[in-house]
Amino acid sequence: DGFPSAHSAEERPLITLYVRAENDRFEISIDSSGDLLFKRGIKEAAGRAPIRENLAYALLSRTGFSPDDILVDPMCGSGTFCVEAAMIKKRIPPGHFRRFAFESWPCFRPAQFAHMKKKAAERFVDPSEQSVFAFDMNETVLGAFENTIGLYGMDELIRIEKKDFFDLQASDFHHPGVIVLNPPYGKRIGDRDRTRMFYREIFEKLSADFTGWRLGIVIPERSLAEPAGFKYRISPFFHGGLDVFALTGTI
Repeated sequence: DGFPSAHSAEERPLITLYVRAENDRFEISIDSSGDLLFKRGIKEAAGRAPIRENLAYALLSRTGFSPDDILVDPMCGSGTFCVEAAMIKKRIPPGHFRRFAFESWPCFRPAQFAHMKKKAAERFVDPSEQSVFAFDMNETVLGAFENTIGLYGMDELIRIEKKDFFDLQASDFHHPGVIVLNPPYGKRIGDRDRTRMFYREIFEKLSADFTGWRLGIVIPERSLAEPAGFKYRISPFFHGGLDVFALTGTI
């Protein structure tokens, strides 16, 4: 079975094999990851319909987000965008805090892997000031998020505050940066008319108070971008069983 006979049945690690077949050709692969790769091993609690970490990273990339940018997430929920931004700023590899399936394989060398992680940690950066700002109205998810960033040394970089998006002003921050939103839509907000009105209010607020900022926002329908009032581009993606879109541009 490929394992040394010294392993008892209880000690043998579970290895998942995948077999793909097409036109009488077969491909066999081994799952070396275990949990899906978007899981960073950081967040233990999540709000309703959180965006996946890899999609949050992709949207940040679409805005051109860099370690020198301010990030504002005014509807942060469990803080996915903020954690991804903090990892970018601190130069933390996305899999640094998680475990992988290959760590249980007989050929795995813990000392060698630990050395690789140590060398990666030597390249971490500790920014000197808070430049990631997380806001939400849900005290429960904010509390869980605050505990999480404290455990992973991100609390000196991320500021968490209970505040309504519509009360924010660009003057609250040092200079323009990137603002990202994953607003509630669909079942989280109600009928289609309410969703359309909500997005119209969001774009009006952004245009009035965040001119010059780069934006990334999740929208459930292309037509919801109509009141944006600035140049943008739309990228379709699949999330939570839904076809949705990422809108990016400069306000």
